[in-house]
Amino acid sequence: MDTSLQPPEYHALLKPSALEVFKIRHLPLTTVESRDAEGNPITRKEGEPYGTRPLLNSETMAYMHFPSLLLADGSPWRHGNLYLLSKISESDNRTLVDSETLRSIASELKHFINALNEAGLDYLTFPTRKLQRPTYFYKSRLKKLVEAGQITSNTEDKKLGCVFGFYSWLKNQHDFKPEHSLWDETTKIINYIDEKGFTHTKIIRKNSLRKPIRHASQTGLDGHISDGGKLRPHTKDEQTALINCLINCKNTELLLMCVFALVTGARLQTVLTLRKENIVTHGEVNGRNIRLIVGPGTNIDTKGGKPLQLLVPDWLHKKLFVYINSPRYASREAKASEDVRKGNYVFLTSDGNPFYMAKNDPAKASYLTPPTGDAMRQAVRRELQPLLNASETPFDFRFHDLRATFGMNLVNDIWGRIDNKNDISFMQAITAVQERMGHSKLITTLQYFNYKNQMHDIFHTCTSFDSYLQEII
Repeated sequence: MDTSLQPPEYHALLKPSALEVFKIRHLPLTTVESRDAEGNPITRKEGEPYGTRPLLNSETMAYMHFPSLLLADGSPWRHGNLYLLSKISESDNRTLVDSETLRSIASELKHFINALNEAGLDYLTFPTRKLQRPTYFYKSRLKKLVEAGQITSNTEDKKLGCVFGFYSWLKNQHDFKPEHSLWDETTKIINYIDEKGFTHTKIIRKNSLRKPIRHASQTGLDGHISDGGKLRPHTKDEQTALINCLINCKNTELLLMCVFALVTGARLQTVLTLRKENIVTHGEVNGRNIRLIVGPGTNIDTKGGKPLQLLVPDWLHKKLFVYINSPRYASREAKASEDVRKGNYVFLTSDGNPFYMAKNDPAKASYLTPPTGDAMRQAVRRELQPLLNASETPFDFRFHDLRATFGMNLVNDIWGRIDNKNDISFMQAITAVQERMGHSKLITTLQYFNYKNQMHDIFHTCTSFDSYLQEII
């Protein structure tokens, strides 16, 4: 049965706990063609199918691993799936929303709808009593879960943010006309002066569903830095212990991955989607560093599809070049499928699979669950962590902390140059770190400098650590 032809009431009250997420490996991205090239309406005979055209462009004809939301009878949930599709159609052609992001949204919507079903509420009905309205009910339910310690405040924010996004889209659809407000909203106009001294007016809208935006802590007093997550930079002793343990566990791939992140600040998805051509031909030599452009148009993933520039030490580039021309790499590549070999990934598992499959990799369609670094995490748990636990400086390893460690080493390196014989000013130092780290917001960069003030000289400098790595690896 085609549920898209049913009235809105058909979709309103779903069966309790019935909504499920079903992954469609290959979803053609097309839309109905209602007008010809001149803009005239296209006439068609009764029973004749509508013509279609690409939703985005001729290069993006399909979406891999679309998380479809299904009802109990197996039919698609109209509003939920249209909302997910809107995320794709609103994407920039070069930075298409990735399937993991959509899967996360689909999972949160499933949780929301099933919570309503258990309470006998309709997601389209907003009665006079606020706590009977889906948005207010869900916020109250999540608040109780936080108070009971079953979920964190951050999880609550994430779930409410997803519901807010869904209804922000839904209220613009022709078949949704709520009788009462979805949430209370207030508007405030403020005047502020920017960094250059110009006065601006800004409209701030607040709603009762979402909490006020909390800016990242600028102190680092809790021992963490908020940079795409709560990161904990490693001290000098921890960095030394980490390198020694990486060498002792004799996992070449894990060693190279971690060292690359430590000396460039690259995130997991960037390190694991490096390609052979990046090592062989890409990058402009700049003294002892090689410039590597990553992000859109490079086949190397970055967080949010952001274009970035990494500076890779020449000695590490040579190590990677030797590795991809080694018998060890050749044996892994030989086990890879033809599609994976076309991807030219630097890092392959012993079975010939990528450790992390890039967002735009056509080979994703052949995977039920595309790899996203789980094999690397498993190697950490089985091989690296036991050695770290037995070391003189034991600590729990998280790959993302390597980025913060690089940032602190970089700050430590630049710190000694500030106002040293007119070398660089404090603002120049901040700008230099912001550019190397790829921070969009200055407040994120400032955390590293504040952390330096709090923790003093417990980190390496990039220069000294770079020299140490060259000698030991």
